[in-house]
Amino acid sequence: MRPVLTVGLLCSLMATTLPAQSEWQATIEVGSTSFSSAAHDTNNPATNVHASLDGMYTLRFTRETLRSGIAIALSYSSGFLEGYVENFSVVPGDGIQLVEIAPEGRFAVGRTSTGATLWVHAGPVFDFWSVGGNDPNSRIGGLAGATLALPLSPRWRVDVRGDFAISASYADKEEEGPNLIRPSTMRRGRIALGITKKL
Repeated sequence: MRPVLTVGLLCSLMATTLPAQSEWQATIEVGSTSFSSAAHDTNNPATNVHASLDGMYTLRFTRETLRSGIAIALSYSSGFLEGYVENFSVVPGDGIQLVEIAPEGRFAVGRTSTGATLWVHAGPVFDFWSVGGNDPNSRIGGLAGATLALPLSPRWRVDVRGDFAISASYADKEEEGPNLIRPSTMRRGRIALGITKKL
């Protein structure tokens, strides 16, 4: 409950800084993700454990002026744990699900005469991981990236987004042992394509 309350407070504070003439927009987005190792099993052969997700699906609400904005995104993804031995994937393990809440501040850094706009954005990220159907583990991290917004009409546009997030591993500290090492951070890259409508 505390991460959800924190997200609400952050969005309220950011919203008060935007002018009244800013516009609300909604984006539906599909992305491809790649994660760094969540754990290292040092048994022979040594194995790195990753989250292998089928895709990330996002609903984002954005309020923008010509130069700045705020956004709040809710994302969902599912897949499997995979072990890698010398960069070769072995048989997938337990199923895994991710629900992510990500508020962000946005700033326009370039705009063409046709209206195409390059935005940069950053903010905290709140991840809720469920492994093998167990109760979710919550993790807090940070996210930064950029979006190229390509207008289709006065009310519609296509967004090409790339972002990078860092958080703690979804593995619990209690799972560490003589042969299982839990990295201090886990990194995620994402490339996504979205469609946005002005509300």
